[in-house]
Amino acid sequence: LFRQDNCDAHYLTRRNSATIVACDVARVSANVFASSMGTAVVRQGFDVLLTDIGDGYVAEAATEKGENVLAKARTTEADDAAIKSREAVWAKNRKVLNRHELKCDPSYLPRLLTRAYSHPIWEERARTCFSCGSCNLVCPTCYCFNVQDDVSWDLKAGERGREWDGCLLDGFTEVAGGHEFRKHRSNRFRHRLYRKAKYVPEKIGGQIACVGCGRCVAACLPDIANPVSVYNRLLDDLGIG
Repeated sequence: LFRQDNCDAHYLTRRNSATIVACDVARVSANVFASSMGTAVVRQGFDVLLTDIGDGYVAEAATEKGENVLAKARTTEADDAAIKSREAVWAKNRKVLNRHELKCDPSYLPRLLTRAYSHPIWEERARTCFSCGSCNLVCPTCYCFNVQDDVSWDLKAGERGREWDGCLLDGFTEVAGGHEFRKHRSNRFRHRLYRKAKYVPEKIGGQIACVGCGRCVAACLPDIANPVSVYNRLLDDLGIG
């Protein structure tokens, strides 16, 4: 996303300098639904992948960076038993990381939301929404930010910084003249779900922008942010079409 259109040089400089060490899920969050989203196991996007197999770890290097890291570690070649133990971890995670089960394949969600824009669930859920933005700020796939200029007293110098922003916050879409594109809470609530399961997939070629971590479910005080409960309600009302 940060490479598209106007490339974000600041982010990409940091990203290209980073070494990503991933770890297969070991401690399950209370509201995880990664199995439903197809994200319980990851096979790309890392330099090194660690898998806890009980009496040790299997470490896999996927890039030259990863190979350089493992070359500095005290490792031995994984035997067949270790590889089978890792496969058992993957098989278990694909099955059990699913406290909230989605009733369809995630690839269908963009089509589902195409039919659901005027569904009453957006108004229903928004009635108790605080517009606090907690669901945005804990989400690992939210990436919106705001830019703030702090000018010094002599008006000759200053600093420009940026901070995370969220589409559930009132004023997120406000522009010059006081016009706000999504002034109503229902519109903002709907946009978050559409962003995750329709707009971003259409932008990047199919990948749903939700990893099923369940953080939004845990962070939401009125308990309305669970995307699976929204999608399942839409499926119940609209069916597969």
